[in-house]
Amino acid sequence: MLRNSSEDLIDATDLPTVPLKIASNLPTGALADIRIYRRWVTNEECRVFSDEYEIADLIDSGSKWKDLTLGDRTKVAGFYNANIDPAYQTDLSKLWRSQTRRDYIYSRSTTTLVMQERSTPATAWVLSRGEYDQRLAEVAPGVPEFLQFGKYKTAFSNRLDLANWLVDPNHPLTARVMVNRLWQSIFGTGLVKTSEDFGIMGERPTHPELLDWLAVEFVESGWDVKHILKLILTSATYRQSGQTSAKHIE
Repeated sequence: MLRNSSEDLIDATDLPTVPLKIASNLPTGALADIRIYRRWVTNEECRVFSDEYEIADLIDSGSKWKDLTLGDRTKVAGFYNANIDPAYQTDLSKLWRSQTRRDYIYSRSTTTLVMQERSTPATAWVLSRGEYDQRLAEVAPGVPEFLQFGKYKTAFSNRLDLANWLVDPNHPLTARVMVNRLWQSIFGTGLVKTSEDFGIMGERPTHPELLDWLAVEFVESGWDVKHILKLILTSATYRQSGQTSAKHIE
């Protein structure tokens, strides 16, 4: 199998248990050259495969390098790099190992297409009745008015500013949302039952002071999840017995 880039992940396919037959369905044709590789083939090698007969003719012709066209020079140089040059082979081996490691990381984690900030910022608009061709006022990046605190009173310049704003100690939501989800993972229900909605459509916290205290503790501990979990699990609330007694019934 040939592929142009190991960026394109391909799932492995199980081979059938029957004997492998190549070109068995070509009654009037034949295959002259079959190669099986146990690794991904590079772009340079793919180009050499398609030009091998022309490259062989060029080598047999005894032509001087200065007499070759630019296209022929490219073909001969590609053949030399892929089959003869030891330095190129060493670098190619390092590249294969790096790509294999990268593909392994990609396969076990979530990735994002955002690699760097755009040189020209994107533009957003207020749209009349949601119609994309009916633009009104231009919208600039900024902070909701009620969440403007400290240095975050002007527009963000990049995604790093947004990330820092989200985890700023003065931010009222991030720590509370996280602590509420941790509480929910332990007790089954969060202090705010609508853990996916902390807005005006969500429910009020059953114990707002406790939620506030845990959020502050979370931030001051350096956003230490293990510390908060240990704090909750060793609390009297978590360790109390669930057995019903006559006193409880009364």
